[in-house]
Amino acid sequence: MSEKTDNLTSANLINQLAGFGFKRDEAQVYFKLIEKGISNPLELSRELKISRTKVYALLEKLIKKGFVKEEVRGYGSKYLPEDPSKFAILIKEKELQLERLKSLTPRLYEYTRNLSLMTESTSKIYHYRSKEGLKQVTWNSLSTRDILRIYEIDLMHDFLDYEFSEKMRLEFGLRKYMKVHQLTNKLKFEDYTKVKSHVAQWTVKHIPRQELEIIFEIMIYNDVVCMYEFQKKDVFIVEIHNQRLADMQKQIFDVVWKQAVPMKKLSEFGAAEVIHK
Repeated sequence: MSEKTDNLTSANLINQLAGFGFKRDEAQVYFKLIEKGISNPLELSRELKISRTKVYALLEKLIKKGFVKEEVRGYGSKYLPEDPSKFAILIKEKELQLERLKSLTPRLYEYTRNLSLMTESTSKIYHYRSKEGLKQVTWNSLSTRDILRIYEIDLMHDFLDYEFSEKMRLEFGLRKYMKVHQLTNKLKFEDYTKVKSHVAQWTVKHIPRQELEIIFEIMIYNDVVCMYEFQKKDVFIVEIHNQRLADMQKQIFDVVWKQAVPMKKLSEFGAAEVIHK
């Protein structure tokens, strides 16, 4: 076995099997069976330096998961690994489960939101910290019913990982009814995304720093005003749910929006710059 293959088997692949519900010692037994083709608990115990009692227990778990099968012989049992195509079957099952969850999510969200509106006061303040909190408030903004108004310092992937940011842009792009109005102190953007549908719904304008310095990122939508500071080590986020406050902040934003300078889109991938008159 080559060193590269051995490294994949002994380290990376064992860790990757966690995604299929394997614990580390279960993965070790499974890969040892793959290597040997067929074995018994005594051999596995000696080679893996795991007690025979524990090996029996691990084999039983792997049998229940469908990754190992037992062959009973006159002088005892031998154990064989299931065909690797089992992984493809399991992936397909997970894909089907994910599709079912996706179809359920809108109804679940609507139901829980209605319950929340019935049981809570109309004014609420939530405090979040850490990048996980930033991900949550960004996800919350997907509920925007018309215009998502943003005072923006940097693009999403400047403070959240790029993969998550692209997934969010894709989700935004799927909501054809939603528009994104963004105010920024920046004069120019380079291409930043592969999600053309999001760029199509995105309008950006420049406001000079001397007129309004954007030092907090702010999102305004529905009855929500969300403010967050992510440039310091301690991420600070406040999400306020109050219709009167949100309505006033929308009016203020729209006044600034009318005075701001439009930025021309240069490509379908987000490049834009200030239009010089």
